Amino acid sequence: MTVQKDLLGYWPLNTDDFKCVTPFTLDATSTGGSPTQITGKAGNGYNFTGSEHLETTDDVNVLALQEHTVMVWIRPDNVNPSTPQIIISRMSDLDTGGYEFSVRDGGIAYAYNDGSIQGWFEETNTPLNVDQWYHVGYNWSPSRGTVRFFIDGTMTQEVSTPSNNINHVQGDEFFIANQPDNDKFDGDIDDVRIYRGVQGESVFDRVRQQRVGLRVRQA
Repeated sequence: MTVQKDLLGYWPLNTDDFKCVTPFTLDATSTGGSPTQITGKAGNGYNFTGSEHLETTDDVNVLALQEHTVMVWIRPDNVNPSTPQIIISRMSDLDTGGYEFSVRDGGIAYAYNDGSIQGWFEETNTPLNVDQWYHVGYNWSPSRGTVRFFIDGTMTQEVSTPSNNINHVQGDEFFIANQPDNDKFDGDIDDVRIYRGVQGESVFDRVRQQRVGLRVRQA
């Protein structure tokens, strides 16, 4: 099978051991209870109720990325939460560093820390509905100074951001369905992917249609 060499983190979420199927030590464990396995969009997935999440320690800073791309299937149970519901994050505290991707204000949003919190940068063109599957993601480039949002294989909006690099902390935690402030996701998640560098619309669309298999970058 084949896929881009820059796929650094990939959690299919097909089994209950939450393995990362790249060559890096990023297998996740459940905290706050165990999410419920469901039929997802790319095999199995998991239902999160706002109580549990998955996490792993990024000891070797595999995901301490600057230019990067995130893709994931979600089916939210709440699209207008009082606080952002985190899909993925890498940080110990957004006040000191890291990045996060969330459901916020009826859509998806991205934030990061470059010495201070930058965000939240929001996709406002495509309101989400509850109990509906979406393939969502973004790519961010500090040199370009924008975040590009993708929904169901199409780039839906480009939002200007500062051009400074993200502050990263050695060995920060990587979370699925949470971040350290416990802004947990409520709904279903499947097939989480993080790439080094910018992946474009054609890759988002191929992954959405599951025409991309798996050949990962060697460590």
